Amino acid sequence: MNEGKKVYLLCSPTMWNIFQILADVSDFEYIGENYRYSGNGTDFKNVYRTLKSLKQYEFEKVIVTLTNDPVAHYVVASIPFNESYGVFDDVKHIDGFFRYYFERYYTKKVKVPVDMHEFQRLKMLIQLFGEKDYKTAIHYIQPQTLKTNTERQPYITIAMDSMCTQRRWKKEQYALLVDNLLRSYPYDIYCTGGTLANEVYHYCYERIKDKNRFFNFAATTTVIEWFELIRGAVFHIGVDSGSIHVAASVGTQAFCLVGVWDGKRALPYVTDKEDKRTCSPVCVYREDINDLKCYACKVYGGRYGVGNTICYKTCQKGEACLCLQRITYLDVLNKIKNQIYETENQWKKNSGRNATKRNLHRTYARHNLKRYLYLTQKSGFVNTKSRKNVHKYSFSFYTYITYLF
Repeated sequence: MNEGKKVYLLCSPTMWNIFQILADVSDFEYIGENYRYSGNGTDFKNVYRTLKSLKQYEFEKVIVTLTNDPVAHYVVASIPFNESYGVFDDVKHIDGFFRYYFERYYTKKVKVPVDMHEFQRLKMLIQLFGEKDYKTAIHYIQPQTLKTNTERQPYITIAMDSMCTQRRWKKEQYALLVDNLLRSYPYDIYCTGGTLANEVYHYCYERIKDKNRFFNFAATTTVIEWFELIRGAVFHIGVDSGSIHVAASVGTQAFCLVGVWDGKRALPYVTDKEDKRTCSPVCVYREDINDLKCYACKVYGGRYGVGNTICYKTCQKGEACLCLQRITYLDVLNKIKNQIYETENQWKKNSGRNATKRNLHRTYARHNLKRYLYLTQKSGFVNTKSRKNVHKYSFSFYTYITYLF
């Protein structure tokens, strides 16, 4: 930051709280108290409040990192500044004229292909300010020691909600997925997410057979506890939402159910350098995504479902996009199975030994054993340094070991 310059940050209160946990933001001044989302986007009332509160400022530079958010354009069009920067899709919009009208007010615009990943877009912004050698990578979240010392069996985490109604998978599919995962793997399943996930959890709970291995952590953890819960999972499952990116940053393999409303702007990741402590998500798409006429509907039309009348009407009713709805629980199970096969083959290649074929999950557990032991000691779930504690908590560890050999 230039000496004598103040840097202001406009984002949602939720994001600001997470930024404060992940990094030192003492050099930033937060001005996003009125930045809110409603169920179907940013509503007019809160946009007006945000713009009214910002008019008291005059900025030298305005840098927009999320240019597919209409409120960003309204900000650029309504407050005083000298220069404004943004990265935009190089397309001709077929709908949503008013949403894109204010793009013309940006003084520094960079045009990119639809499928350029968000990391690379942000890198282009950074390079505009002289950082020509900047390399993108997944940010690693350092482990946090929790106050509670809780014994846990090895488990899978599933995020069952999303802030956006168009990105919420059907609860019927969640129920089938949970039931089949419990049948196929020796792991417990933890439901995570906000208050909206509680409804989905209870729906699933009533329809599965093995109820004793299905637990609800939705809206019961702090942000740090949520990070550590996902860090300790054998793998994580969710839609395109925050939990997927958390899993990547804590080194847990995530399986992301994702549509193509933004093309492939958000997933899969495209990074310049690798951090072995992190883990890129595996995407679960419907098979025909490249043939969809409504591909990248939000990019071209400004709203979910534009280009597909049925999907558009479905989204306007507050339901999920068809490209997400038509992903089935079998698609997710097959993707997990294939990933375990790949992990098994990689382990064999690196170790030079013949891995057991008795069950797929055994090799996957072996692959994650070192990380599991590290996490249980670091996070305070199981203290393996004390002989007394090893004996006390040996059941969960023994259960884990029995699936290795």
